[in-house]
Amino acid sequence: MKKAESIDIICLSCKHFDTVRIGGCKAFPGEIPDAILLGQTAHIHPIRGQEGDYVYTPIEEPMKMWRRFDRSSQPSRRSAKKLNAKQL
Repeated sequence: MKKAESIDIICLSCKHFDTVRIGGCKAFPGEIPDAILLGQTAHIHPIRGQEGDYVYTPIEEPMKMWRRFDRSSQPSRRSAKKLNAKQL
């Protein structure tokens, strides 16, 4: 059996990555090119076809990235309070 290859998608640690509509970012709102996703091209300078002058900018604290994902799938604080009140 062949061992699965892992791919480090650098875009996941970029502050411009869109965690709401996963699959794009500020520079490439529709779809991030495979060459960038697969690490074949470093996105440290603006490239032809992108929007604005956004480039890879690491998130200051990488753990915040996971909180960005979690927030979109969790109920709002108001909804959580309503749920807690119903449970009592």
